[in-house]
Amino acid sequence: MGVADQAVSSLISLVSVVTAARFLDASEFGVFAVVSLAISLLIGGAQALLGQELVLVRGDSDVLARRGREALSVALSFGALAAVVVLAASPWVGRVALPLALASASVPLLFVQETARSVAAVRGQAGAALALDLTWMLAMVGLLAVVLGPLDWRSAEALIVGWCGAGALAGLVAWLALGGGLPRPTLPQRYRARNYLGFRFLLEFAALRASSQLLVILLGAMASVDQTGAYRLAITVFGPLTVVILASFTFGAPILRGASSRQRSGVLCLGAFGMSAVTAMLLALLLTVPTSFAVSLLGASWSGGREFLPPVAAQTAATAVSTMAFLGLRMTRPRSTLRLRVVPAALMPVAFFVGFWLGGAVGAAWGIAATAVVQATTASLVLALHEYKAQTADLLPSDVQ
Repeated sequence: MGVADQAVSSLISLVSVVTAARFLDASEFGVFAVVSLAISLLIGGAQALLGQELVLVRGDSDVLARRGREALSVALSFGALAAVVVLAASPWVGRVALPLALASASVPLLFVQETARSVAAVRGQAGAALALDLTWMLAMVGLLAVVLGPLDWRSAEALIVGWCGAGALAGLVAWLALGGGLPRPTLPQRYRARNYLGFRFLLEFAALRASSQLLVILLGAMASVDQTGAYRLAITVFGPLTVVILASFTFGAPILRGASSRQRSGVLCLGAFGMSAVTAMLLALLLTVPTSFAVSLLGASWSGGREFLPPVAAQTAATAVSTMAFLGLRMTRPRSTLRLRVVPAALMPVAFFVGFWLGGAVGAAWGIAATAVVQATTASLVLALHEYKAQTADLLPSDVQ
């Protein structure tokens, strides 16, 4: 996914969350936050299972087109299965039941829309992926304008329908534009093979990203959906900065590929320091904004969300540092990155529950932030040690020779 596509994807999330916070009370916004997080988690799983494997496929244009059609067909099948599971689970989740059931109807086409990004990428049609996200964005703005305007239906259910419905429309456009075929009675052989790479990518997603999102959702059951909404609002405020940080991992390698070890270390340190400093300045700005002004922009959930700003800022700064460290390791010692990601991720549930026991919902957020700090510190130390050895020996690392 390119920079423009990532920016539009982030903007979709930002607009939906800020609109919900602005027009819903704290309880309704909490419901929206829980459901949108759950659906986003499913979409991320589809991207890991289908999209990440697809972009590694090599072959001529006919092979790539066939694999793309297969992926879209499988995405629709998996999406239908996920929708059934979500619908079956919805009666058991209390206040979230109705909006979650409404959201389940869009899941199959949301899977298609997410997979279509990778189909477009593997076909060399980067503009198509951007067009699909723009379709989602424009459709969402239109639907939300109708829901909040003439219909005056200000509820979590309405905004979920606006967000998911627009995404489903983009998925339908993707299906028609990229030639998705009807689902087959059985999955193609490659998706049933034990060594299918998508299974590994799905496990990595579950360990590295899904775990933190699940813990935020769990916070709604342990504390209240209001607290989940407040936490989600704080995360969203830092969302654009997080997108920039993560994008630097994708586009940093080509820039630094020809640099010497010493130059690379300098650029990585400067990047980590610069993005951490920007995070600190944004936190200071948000904490000094008059409450009345913030509430007028972000709604009643701001009062609770303000408490979560410091831990979210700490997590964002730690993400900046660890991203630079992992970028350096990916270029010099790529086999060392997985365990450095997985081990701290395994500590996250422990830190979350300890934090909740000590300080409630905000303490749980500090627990997640502490895990991010541990990961950043560990990765930085490993990179520093490796670079020191490489510079003193004046040799390339053995695993990249």
